[in-house]
Amino acid sequence: MAVISIYRSISRHSYRLPISGFCVAILTGIILALYFLLAPRPSFAFVIPGVWINGATWDFIVNHRGPEPTYHVEVLLTDLVKREQVLKAKKSLSPADIDSYTAKLNFPEIDAGGRTGVFATQFLWTPPTPEHEKYDISITARDRRVSQELKIERLDTKWLYATEVRDIDTGQVLFKCADSGFPSLGSSEKPCWPEIGKASN
Repeated sequence: MAVISIYRSISRHSYRLPISGFCVAILTGIILALYFLLAPRPSFAFVIPGVWINGATWDFIVNHRGPEPTYHVEVLLTDLVKREQVLKAKKSLSPADIDSYTAKLNFPEIDAGGRTGVFATQFLWTPPTPEHEKYDISITARDRRVSQELKIERLDTKWLYATEVRDIDTGQVLFKCADSGFPSLGSSEKPCWPEIGKASN
């Protein structure tokens, strides 16, 4: 009888363990799925090229992603191509020199439609070489800091874009794209246009 009791005990436990493990795996999967479905999506602002004006100037737009407005937005854009030109020509930099390759903007609020009012949030910038542009952009808001790398190339009459937006504090990539045929980049990224121009919530 003792042998039978031990056998039954072992059988019971050996049967239950796999079932318990399976249930735990299922519950874990459900919890993770609910987390990704219900967790709030990040809200952030980033810069996109808008309209090319008079063959010389960009009308850049501060776009928005996420369901919540972004408050106290500060944008610092650095034209890396222009900065390199200035640094090569100057041994010391004046405030005017620094201003020639940077743009600083402040917005009290950018809502989920990418606007602060009736018109889109925008600013003008004239690059030194429209065919090859590279920008480093820092955007600070009340609840998030992001860094953005924006590259623009013009091949004949076609514009190609590549950008990556990353949360400075967590390192999370919030948005990334590259148009097919962009020089020095692979084709594995999703194309920027027209997705980059959408103000989604």
